[in-house]
Amino acid sequence: MLGTDFDALMRRALDTRSYADVVAVLPVAEWLYVDWAARAGEPESWPPTAKHSERIRLHNNPQYNNWVNLLREEFDAVEPAEAVIRAKGVATSKEAVRLERPLFDSAMAAR
Repeated sequence: MLGTDFDALMRRALDTRSYADVVAVLPVAEWLYVDWAARAGEPESWPPTAKHSERIRLHNNPQYNNWVNLLREEFDAVEPAEAVIRAKGVATSKEAVRLERPLFDSAMAAR
């Protein structure tokens, strides 16, 4: 099921109690949402169903974009100096992208 593995990855990051581990995962999903919502265009072209248009509005506004930019800045700011730990963070981010991308691919294919 889409999202289940990503959820497990996020929970593993949370379980480490490491801020760096969490910000290796969280910006991936949030940044993908920004990109997805931006592709929806202007509100006039959004789906008429409230639950769908609200999801786009939630992820396509200045406050949300600022939140995602903050997460990206935090990811860069907490980059570990130790190569082995840094490589783990990069691998975790790549895994997050691998797990989250099919969700967005399926949403875009349904359009």
